[in-house]
Amino acid sequence: MTEQKKSLVTKVSSRVSRRRMLQLGAASTMVGALSVVAPTAHAATKSSNAASSGFPVGKWSINANGYTSLLQFTDVNQNGVVYGVVFGNPLVGFWDAPTRRLSFVRAINLSYCQSYLGTWDSHTQSFSGTFEEFYGPSHPSTSTQTYAWKAVKSYDY
Repeated sequence: MTEQKKSLVTKVSSRVSRRRMLQLGAASTMVGALSVVAPTAHAATKSSNAASSGFPVGKWSINANGYTSLLQFTDVNQNGVVYGVVFGNPLVGFWDAPTRRLSFVRAINLSYCQSYLGTWDSHTQSFSGTFEEFYGPSHPSTSTQTYAWKAVKSYDY
């Protein structure tokens, strides 16, 4: 990731995620998580950390405001930091095992990102929640929009 992109992700995620992470009680962790290396570097710890945290890693079908794609959680570390891919973009977020809440940021480009917050439903084996989109300073819109999302375990990918 380029320094310019890291800077934007840090700025946007600080603004976006502090509010979101307060709901999870993990606001201070988000900025640190964005400075970690790419998700593939954590593959060796996937199975033991995922099992101990109760986080359901794997492939999911996501529907976010009518757009469908693959959502793949590749790792969750011992601190609950989650790594993966959504709509072809890397994601980094947090899993709060006691509340079964998941929060992650999808940085799409230098002027646009999305912040997802959802909960795990063990009865339906799915995640659901809302996401907000945020535009960078070069975009004419400074308002945010909130949309619904849901992800179910996928066997098609």
